[in-house]
Amino acid sequence: PPPLPSLPSPPSPPCLLSNVPRPPRALFERGINVQPIIHPVVPERAARLRFFITTHHTESHLEDAVGAIVEELAKL
Repeated sequence: PPPLPSLPSPPSPPCLLSNVPRPPRALFERGINVQPIIHPVVPERAARLRFFITTHHTESHLEDAVGAIVEELAKL
């Protein structure tokens, strides 16, 4: 069979945080696929959340995710 086509890497836009030791687990529990990028990979106080967005996500999905991030970070 022919080889599978090479697909470009999916975008992984970072969400920059400060003074947050770890991302809220609640984001994952709310169905948001998010992975932390924390020290020592990035400098202290430069933690990031990495989101995995695909073409299957809708504008509504992204708006819901942003709302959830705002809500969960406000709880910290």
